[in-house]
Amino acid sequence: MAAYLQSSLSVRLKRLTRLTGLFAGLLLSAQVGNAAPALEPGPAQPLKGIGGAEGGPGYQAVADPGFNLQPRDLIFSASPDPDLKALIKGAMGPDGEVRLEQAFLERPLRPSGVRWKAGRFYSDIGYPHREHPAQWGYTQGHVPYGFLKKPFHLRDTGLQLTWKAEASYHLRLGVEAFQGESGQLNRFDGKEVLAGAGLGRQAVGRYGEASDGPRLYTAFAEAAPPLGGPHRLQGSVFGILDSDRQELRYAGSPELQQGSYWMAGTSWVYSRNTPTAFGDGRLKLSAEYLHAEKDLEVAYHADEPGLVGEDRRRTEEAYSLQARYGFSPEVNADVRFDLVGLVSGLRTEGRDQTATHLALESTWSPTEHSTLRARLTRDAGERPGPRSSESRFMLRYSLDLGHFGGDFL
Repeated sequence: MAAYLQSSLSVRLKRLTRLTGLFAGLLLSAQVGNAAPALEPGPAQPLKGIGGAEGGPGYQAVADPGFNLQPRDLIFSASPDPDLKALIKGAMGPDGEVRLEQAFLERPLRPSGVRWKAGRFYSDIGYPHREHPAQWGYTQGHVPYGFLKKPFHLRDTGLQLTWKAEASYHLRLGVEAFQGESGQLNRFDGKEVLAGAGLGRQAVGRYGEASDGPRLYTAFAEAAPPLGGPHRLQGSVFGILDSDRQELRYAGSPELQQGSYWMAGTSWVYSRNTPTAFGDGRLKLSAEYLHAEKDLEVAYHADEPGLVGEDRRRTEEAYSLQARYGFSPEVNADVRFDLVGLVSGLRTEGRDQTATHLALESTWSPTEHSTLRARLTRDAGERPGPRSSESRFMLRYSLDLGHFGGDFL
């Protein structure tokens, strides 16, 4: 069950509004196939995104089998004056604990077309990345984004500057500077990890502290031509730079690697909208490509000091293709294919360094606020041992009160 509740409150003759939500879903799951043994007791290890081949966060499902009360949003926004926007967003878990997700101020610099945002917020890189989980047409997120902190989103504390053209077409440019606390995307293991690995006090003192922030930077550009009618097309390009990266590896003995990390990507989405409800005759096609490179070198080796200075470079690529079609006012069908792979660099012995994910999903919406989803997935690769595969079937029913937003452009 999902609930999106709306409230309003006056603040200095302006308004404090937004929505709150709790989500509980019923998910019945069955598995078949040749699943590899897990690293720990439990289900087979899931697919991972870029960076996952070298220890990144796993590819996580939105809901586990059985009954779920998932964290959902508590959002408050204020407009102290016509131009200034303030937003605070938290996520409430099943235990009632609220965790801060976003807190920022945003304001345009008139008449330049420039807008600034400061605080803790989600990055605007890529169209799929900006989709909230409540807007996903799938029960799981994008495999290529499995390397980002929290499920499939880059969220950090920083400053954003954007510029939007005042024209008949859509053109938006932006840059962001973040402190650098986004997990695997800008990994820095630090003194606690180094000390726990048995590095000496001198090495921990020398390499244990990250440089002063900001350490993570992004830039993006997006454009949409005025096609007219029901057709819409939007393309974007973006880049990410982690200027201070540190990874502790084990190859018989601890090896500390330091350097930088960058990623570039492009995403494209086309949609054909129709005026009927629930997506009758609607079509949405999207594609995304990511290219990531780690430029690291050995900074410390416990047993072989002669390795210090050697390159440890890696290159990874990821692709994602999606399609959605509305067969009737109540029924939508989706298909998605994701591929993540290590193109070059050090490989983990005994492991396949590529992963694929194929998903077929059908959605039936008997009412405006209820959804029944059937999903069949096929995952292959990216697990210990020989290349393995796993198939899953999932059935989920959800009920919401209110809306979170549209599924189409």
